[in-house]
Amino acid sequence: RIHKYDPYQYPPNSELAEDHLIATRIAVPVEIEGVIDVDEATGLPVKNEKIPLCCNEDELNFLSPGYPMYYQFIKFCLVYTLLMFLISGVYNLYNNYKGSSCYTLATLPKPVRYSFLK
Repeated sequence: RIHKYDPYQYPPNSELAEDHLIATRIAVPVEIEGVIDVDEATGLPVKNEKIPLCCNEDELNFLSPGYPMYYQFIKFCLVYTLLMFLISGVYNLYNNYKGSSCYTLATLPKPVRYSFLK
């Protein structure tokens, strides 16, 4: 399949757009013998394999130094969020479930207007 890339084409070519989407994702190019299908806008190969989030950062060195640092940042954010939930979230969930500091409609103080609660 041969397509001529025209950036001003209207309506846009959906096949070229899908090829561009696949070619520009964070992925490892698949080695293919013979003719290689490339994205005409960027020159990147269309046949590639996605890189999992839990991969080793050394596998991303072929991209640039920013990608391994970004993946490491995402992993640290997930670990930090899980840690914060374990430290404070479980305690707060337990206190909210067993606690008795909430008012019911019968125990609300008198100056409070609670007609919108009914």
